[in-house]
Amino acid sequence: MSQLLKEAHTMLDEIPEDKIIFLIEIMRGLKGLYSSPRKSSELSDAQKAYIELENFRKPSDVDRDYKEELAKVLEGKYENIG
Repeated sequence: MSQLLKEAHTMLDEIPEDKIIFLIEIMRGLKGLYSSPRKSSELSDAQKAYIELENFRKPSDVDRDYKEELAKVLEGKYENIG
């Protein structure tokens, strides 16, 4: 066992049991960073559809001012309320 793994075991033993859930959640999140991607046969229909949509995305060369766009939409929608 490597020194780093030994250190991890020691630290794990020192964590109170009621706090372990936080560590487990972090480890679950990290697992997605190093695990191999699932085969397409293992994906749900929704996941396959999402991947297909992602393939259509193109980067936009337009810088958008979202606050200005929102103000225009709200102004048009609520201009007759008075």
